[in-house]
Amino acid sequence: MKSRLIGVLTILALSISATAMPVSAAVKVGAKCKVVGQIKAKKSKEFTCIAKGKKLVWSKAKTTKKIVPQVTPTPTPVQTSFSFKFNLDKSLPEDWTIEFKKIMNTLQDILPINPNINNYVRNSVMEIYSWSSAVANPFTEKPNMSGASISGDSPTNRWMVLEINRDEFKNDNSHRYSAIVHEYFHVYQIALSKDSMSPKWLVEGGAKVLEEIFVEQYYGKSNLEGDLKFQKLWSDDVFANPSLFEKYETSSSGDMQRGWMDMNYAGSAYMVLTLVKELQKDNVPEQKALEMVFRDFWVEKSTQRDWKLAFEKVFKMSVETFYARLGKFSRTDIDSILPSKPLKIQEIFITK
Repeated sequence: MKSRLIGVLTILALSISATAMPVSAAVKVGAKCKVVGQIKAKKSKEFTCIAKGKKLVWSKAKTTKKIVPQVTPTPTPVQTSFSFKFNLDKSLPEDWTIEFKKIMNTLQDILPINPNINNYVRNSVMEIYSWSSAVANPFTEKPNMSGASISGDSPTNRWMVLEINRDEFKNDNSHRYSAIVHEYFHVYQIALSKDSMSPKWLVEGGAKVLEEIFVEQYYGKSNLEGDLKFQKLWSDDVFANPSLFEKYETSSSGDMQRGWMDMNYAGSAYMVLTLVKELQKDNVPEQKALEMVFRDFWVEKSTQRDWKLAFEKVFKMSVETFYARLGKFSRTDIDSILPSKPLKIQEIFITK
């Protein structure tokens, strides 16, 4: 009994430790083998050593299945499309609402918003809230809105505010339309630059110049020349201390009696137009110079966060060099730096 138990345990131990081995001698069905449970593989077949009567022989071969690893394909990234959602209050005149939609369609066709914007809005949608200043803010879900701006409660949740001054409807002021362009362009800048929005004079001056080119083209009127020639709207610090216009907090003071530093961003616009003029002196065509200001600089800002280094790379001059050139201009040069009248934004934003 004891010797039989030992024999059984020996056989079990051999069976447990048996593994598939490469063939080193001829193996075929019925041929002798030495160890019960031993497995040998030959091509795609396995042979197992079994006890048959008093002999140990190789069993009938069986075909082994080749295991093919299951590869899960990498999903192709789906680019989430961005869109605006219009929230237009009934206080707005119907004709303005019609023009608003036309302007938005035109802008999205010529200046499509880069998909980067999805990082700064929720669910790939930017809400636009607009109403006439004839009524209080009608959007109770956003109680603190006023004026025109790109606002938000976090870096990843922005919306557009367009409170249109009621007097602009009465006076047929082109700003009731240009304000749409101005704020849309800020969305364009945020997307291209990955929210690297500096300096202030290029952020706001660029938006001011673009909005005025737009309404001149589509409505035959613009406030640009009038704002530049209204002396109290902007300070001579543009020439003497241009670095003040790099930040909002150092270039937003003033009042009607003393004058403002940069009301309606006229001072910033003057700086942008002077930059365009200086680029033209360096044999850069006007349309290309404006494209560099409106698009190329912001694209560069997406990878080069230091705006002065981005400026030098795009415009081929340092900020200090430009400020020195700017200091040689004066208010008497306004007519010479204004954009060409026949200029169209389609000629600036050439598809790339």
